[in-house]
Amino acid sequence: MLVLGPAPTLAEEAYARVESMIVTLQLEPGAVFSEGNLAESLDMGRTPLREALQRLASDGLITAIARRGMMVSPIDLPEMLSVIQARKALDAIVHSGAALKATDGERNEIRQARQALVAADGGAMHFMEADYNLDKAIWDAAPNQFAVNATRPLHAHCRRFWFRHREDDDLRRSADLHDGVVEAVIRGDAVAARERSDKLMDYLTLFTKHILIAA
Repeated sequence: MLVLGPAPTLAEEAYARVESMIVTLQLEPGAVFSEGNLAESLDMGRTPLREALQRLASDGLITAIARRGMMVSPIDLPEMLSVIQARKALDAIVHSGAALKATDGERNEIRQARQALVAADGGAMHFMEADYNLDKAIWDAAPNQFAVNATRPLHAHCRRFWFRHREDDDLRRSADLHDGVVEAVIRGDAVAARERSDKLMDYLTLFTKHILIAA
């Protein structure tokens, strides 16, 4: 896994690992699990995992069930368009801000993450990991952390939905649209970063509408 920026805390590592399991459907929507069993399977301490699960519950990705443990939240198809609408507005702020304010070091980390995404030829699982790392590099460079904190869980919901319904052509299409955003961020063009961010969200909107019509 490509490591960007400072080393994560144990709670952050736990959050990233469990979120990845949810997004890539290793923990299926509706699956019920216990904190203890999950801690054992991940070989992680209960305290950082508990903190991670609290964040994931706040994000709407899991729900506590009395006397049974935790349940992975179902994918709510009708709500996805609202999720994308909110993400579109927030991502425009994040991407344009990163284009204007990223340091040379941050742009270099974004560049490395971009290269990893372009090279992610091992299928959807590799793509999802590279996509997350690219998002994180941009989030770390963005000056408006309120927008970052608000958009992060929306990205998780979108990634899970996309991963479940994607087709082979969507990997390349998504990679190309992400690359357009990153190219604008790296060269410091805030206007192009916002426009290309919107274009990426327009693709995801059409993708979602197609799934809703077919459902």
